[in-house]
Amino acid sequence: MPGLAERALHMIRERYADFAPTLACERLAEIYSLYLAKETIRKLMKQSGLLIPRKLWSPRVHQLRPRRARTGELLQIDGGAEN
Repeated sequence: MPGLAERALHMIRERYADFAPTLACERLAEIYSLYLAKETIRKLMKQSGLLIPRKLWSPRVHQLRPRRARTGELLQIDGGAEN
């Protein structure tokens, strides 16, 4: 088992470092025929520092739209093909 885990971790570091554990597990099974449980992959990634907790992710930036001149004013667009 240690040899299999080492091979899996090597493949993850090489090609799948930015993958989540479930997707990495699926890719290893499909492409390399390395069958490990996703929780085993998660543990290996966490121990090697590849898995970053969501709390440490940088927050998403949402673009604010410019304020309208009047209260309640929004642009109405009809996407229909009718004339």
